[in-house]
Amino acid sequence: MSDAKKHNDESLNGTRWASVIEELREWPSDASEWESDQVEGFVEEVRLLAEQKCDEQKRAGRLHLQQTLDQLRDDYYGEIAYFGFESLGIANWQATSCPADHVPKRAKMVLNLLEQLNGLRMLKQETPGNFQETRKHRTDMNDTEDRINSLAKQLEQEFAEAEPEPQQTLEEDIEDDDGPDTDPPEPGKGPSDEHPGSDEEQQAKKDARPTEDESKKESSSNEREAEAKLSDKPDESDTKRSLPAAPPVPLDKEPAKLRSVQEAASKLHEDDSDEHWESLGWSLLAEGDLAGAYWLARSLKASGRDVPVAPELLAVLQGSRWLEDDVDSLVHAIKDITTDLAPRNNAERLLGLAAAIRPALIAPYTGLTGWLPQRDEVNSPLGKLADAIRTFAREGYPLRRDDLLGVEHQADVSGSIEETATRARGLLENNRVRRLKMVRATNVLRRLVNREGDLGLLLNPVCNNRTNEYEKVQQRVRDLKGRRIEDRIHQIDRELTPSRPSRPITGVPRDQLVRRIEDAVTLADHWCSLIKKSEVINTNGDWWTDLVRKLRNQIQAILPDVTSELNRMQQQEQAEKEAACARVLQRAIGQTTLLLGIEGQADSEDPRAWMQRESGSLKQALARRLLWLPEVSLDDDGFPGEDQEADIATFLRNSLAEERALNAACTMHIEGQDFRFADILRNAMNDDEERQEFEDRNDEALKGARAALADKVANVRGAIEQSLVDGLLVEGERSTLSADLETAAIEEPVCFRPLFRRLDDIEQQLNQIRADRLQELKRFIQDSFRQGDTRVVEEGLAHLREVLQGEDEWESAWLAPPCERDVLREFQNASQGIESGLASLGNVNQLAREVEKGKTWEKVAFGELPKTRRDEVVRAFRSWHMLKRHQDQPTVAH
Repeated sequence: MSDAKKHNDESLNGTRWASVIEELREWPSDASEWESDQVEGFVEEVRLLAEQKCDEQKRAGRLHLQQTLDQLRDDYYGEIAYFGFESLGIANWQATSCPADHVPKRAKMVLNLLEQLNGLRMLKQETPGNFQETRKHRTDMNDTEDRINSLAKQLEQEFAEAEPEPQQTLEEDIEDDDGPDTDPPEPGKGPSDEHPGSDEEQQAKKDARPTEDESKKESSSNEREAEAKLSDKPDESDTKRSLPAAPPVPLDKEPAKLRSVQEAASKLHEDDSDEHWESLGWSLLAEGDLAGAYWLARSLKASGRDVPVAPELLAVLQGSRWLEDDVDSLVHAIKDITTDLAPRNNAERLLGLAAAIRPALIAPYTGLTGWLPQRDEVNSPLGKLADAIRTFAREGYPLRRDDLLGVEHQADVSGSIEETATRARGLLENNRVRRLKMVRATNVLRRLVNREGDLGLLLNPVCNNRTNEYEKVQQRVRDLKGRRIEDRIHQIDRELTPSRPSRPITGVPRDQLVRRIEDAVTLADHWCSLIKKSEVINTNGDWWTDLVRKLRNQIQAILPDVTSELNRMQQQEQAEKEAACARVLQRAIGQTTLLLGIEGQADSEDPRAWMQRESGSLKQALARRLLWLPEVSLDDDGFPGEDQEADIATFLRNSLAEERALNAACTMHIEGQDFRFADILRNAMNDDEERQEFEDRNDEALKGARAALADKVANVRGAIEQSLVDGLLVEGERSTLSADLETAAIEEPVCFRPLFRRLDDIEQQLNQIRADRLQELKRFIQDSFRQGDTRVVEEGLAHLREVLQGEDEWESAWLAPPCERDVLREFQNASQGIESGLASLGNVNQLAREVEKGKTWEKVAFGELPKTRRDEVVRAFRSWHMLKRHQDQPTVAH
């Protein structure tokens, strides 16, 4: 064997090729496969396959590198800002521009950087306990920060190297792959989500701190150029990719209209088909009842029907509409859903876009950036809108309303801070002299606004612009937002009148107090945002305002085409789901343009204003929609039971068909004696007089229900005691029923129907016991008369006469239920004892007297029979003895 051949064999040891070669060696030498042309073809196929596999390996390496870079930018944007890594061009680090032989090295470096950043986070969470630990902790922090800084600069040099422009982008490379088909990446995720070569991103970093002249030039640039930048391609190619314009609707044909929810619900009474249920769902979405559509989808799914849109997606859609900012409790609830859920079809992609438009800007942590569709997944105008929002969201900073200061009119932040302080002083002074409709409410307001009161502590730093107390003000804002304001009002009212407990402040006075607290909290929150913005500008310059301005200009340029496309979608006759999705998108875009200060472009009104979220989790907020369906049984937290979910669709259909108003739902709750959710229903009313009328009706009905419950409890308690006296219950049964009774008689209940139902059950149980016992006694007496057993009837009546006269106690055994008995066997068992007694006493009369005296030998005669059974045997023996005496037999025959 030659040295070259030996070297080749050794190089294959331990690989799969070695086993393949061993198998080939077993083939016979005369096999046709050894012919030169087949061998050459096989070698060529192996070579091509090797090239393909190497390419796949390179793409996998690039994809892994891209994912680690995305994780760096998405999860550690705070640390990036802390170290000032934006200046390193970290936003432009992309796997697509990396040579294949550099990919493993850079991926390892990025992973090392991620590990160090995570270690820094852990160190910041540690609290040293003494001086030595503090010194070590400080040293570890410095070392870790030095390593992070060094790694970041090394990566900057790596990605800054001049490299040839790749022939294909990572997205195109994957699309042109001739290998086995793979699932497409989720919308907004994977390699296609990054476009490192886009002019827009590079320009955003180059112009991080533009001069005033440059800003004016940028704001006055033509809109077509900004639109071309969004497409990542020249205008001409973008025109080719755009959808053809929809032909105008003929004048002789009316645009297709979605059914109203009332029409769709009424149709279901005629035809309970999946098609009509789906139509009801689209109608609910079109009219803005997102929570209603969620419960409809959830109920239909529980009953085994197919739903066109997942209820979880509808929950996110409603949550995104309620979302206020990046610290809202809904952020984590939405994140939990988006982690495991992605849009599946065209309708869900459109609704996913509606859900993601605003949260991607104000709360990137929700994960909804991943729901923004790619350009080829939706029509061109919506694709451009998604691209603009995705590009801004990659910065990782939440957009707030105060960030719009200076975008349009170059407003002075310092001047806005002073203006806010002036408003805060005016608010405090006005509330200190204001009188409300109720004296107690006025006293509560005085307590709130004094120097040590809640609003005084909140607004005094704002009035005097004490920026060093910014964090304290921010914490008080969070506390007042998270606390139920009405509970705080009631607490202060009780503190002011401790010796005179009275009804809580309600109605208009309470609403006036709530509004004043909310106004103060909103003003303080605005001041905190301005202070934070001022600090950012002083530290990093006003680059953030420039980015916000660029986003605003881009969306403003896109909006006319988006509005035209949404109008077209609503005019199509064949797809009501597309029309419904277009209306949902209109409202979501309207909410976003309102945030950006772009007016008159889209509808942002929510027709279901009474379904606005007050507080609580996403699950609790969605469950409030069921309060308009009193037919659904809810627990104290307002959630339906699992056995109720399948029926919700029917109850919802009925309420929509009858166009049930809020007042009607409130009346049904009152008639059903369920007062648990009165506060929520009252707060949903916009009219003060209507709210006061409901409060009065609710309070009157609550008092009546409590009085009726007290009477019912007293009646049932008396029935239980009477049943015990009558011998219908034993002590154990009485204790059980009394325990149930006390459970029903809890202090100040607010849901009465289950309690009355439980008391009715106890009454029915007692009545049934009494009826069964009377029927048993009736049969016993009837049997005695039918058998002519006069002695039994006489003794029974005699004993009853003694009991009624108070001379004896009622024998509970007389009313004991009959049991299966073998009287002959009992007599046979007792006969030997009777005979022994006769032998010792001589005659039956003496034996009977001794038995009545309870002599000790009785146990011998009757064994271990219970007392009631012994009495029965004695009575039977007496009857037998009387019969014998009539036969003139002096002694008992053996």
